[in-house]
Amino acid sequence: MIIVHYCDYVGAEHRSAFLEAFASLELDERWRVRRVLVEKTQVKSATMHDSDRAHTAFFHRRLATLLGVEVDQLAQLLHEMKNAILLDPASEVGHVLNKRAVAGNQSIGPTLQTFCSTTDALRHLDLPREFSWASP
Repeated sequence: MIIVHYCDYVGAEHRSAFLEAFASLELDERWRVRRVLVEKTQVKSATMHDSDRAHTAFFHRRLATLLGVEVDQLAQLLHEMKNAILLDPASEVGHVLNKRAVAGNQSIGPTLQTFCSTTDALRHLDLPREFSWASP
């Protein structure tokens, strides 16, 4: 699954976008999602607002519902999922988004790995170097 953020990053946008895309899939497709790439290189502004654990708890409850399991059954599935966040390392926004990812990692998986290069993110996700996607 690929999620691309651009313009202003507001609230829990990453998790909201993931849940919306995930909900649009059939149940069997949801169970096959094993890699998630989140591109945030085009984000123009971001803050730490709405980056608390309350959103993490909501995210896990909603994800469990979409998969038809209990929240405590998510840990193993989430640890098997590979995630990569692609950030612009040269921007202040990239630093804020990285801090948000670190804050989000303080709950049950998946660990959100941040990357500054597309090549490194693709390697982490076991995708070919020439893999590409459309951005707005």
